[in-house]
Amino acid sequence: MSNKFYVTTPIYYVNASPHIGHSYTNIAADTLARYNRNLLGKDNVWFLTGTDEHGQKIKKAADEAELSPIEFVDKVVPQFEDLWNKLEISNNDFIRTTQERHIKCVQKALQIVYEKGDIYEGKYEGWYCTPCETFWPKTQITDNLCPECKRPLENISETNFFFKLSKYQDWLIKYIKDTDKNIERLNYIQPASRRNEVLSFLENNKLDDLCISRPIERLSWGIPLPFSPKHVT
Repeated sequence: MSNKFYVTTPIYYVNASPHIGHSYTNIAADTLARYNRNLLGKDNVWFLTGTDEHGQKIKKAADEAELSPIEFVDKVVPQFEDLWNKLEISNNDFIRTTQERHIKCVQKALQIVYEKGDIYEGKYEGWYCTPCETFWPKTQITDNLCPECKRPLENISETNFFFKLSKYQDWLIKYIKDTDKNIERLNYIQPASRRNEVLSFLENNKLDDLCISRPIERLSWGIPLPFSPKHVT
């Protein structure tokens, strides 16, 4: 058994106040963290939570509140921090995507991946859902509505940067299935039914490359790409 344990919640979107769903997730993560501190010692457990403060939904909510994006998130984020304090959540760190430490880390990681040749510039044409901040292929949509939120989609054509996710499809399948060298890989995706579900998806579907940017003229509220001043992530 590894003598280190790391658990993270999603970094919560702050276009509105926290609700019971956020609490449910943090309480579950807190339970895991406390259990493993008893098992491994408090210095061997790291529990992270935080807030996602960029994107079109944040910009839209800020505009509606007649505030700048940073003014808006600075008003909402303390509500999350206050809730975790009231619930006695034992996180070791709280990360905000507007913090300089986060911005520098994101830009450094993207620069490394870009220099390896795994990020490229390309043109995207397709259907985009602003509330979900997601591009959808035509095969997954009906009546020009978002498959997730059922709101109208916008047909967009623009130049963006993409991560070569498709390049790693075979590697992912082999990594998950090859347990001879590392039996712990059986536990990387739990429960076993979900592991089988992931493998089935990878083996029966073609992964598309992942769009990681937005043009700054369409979305200015994001982290600037280190290799393209015209785009944010």
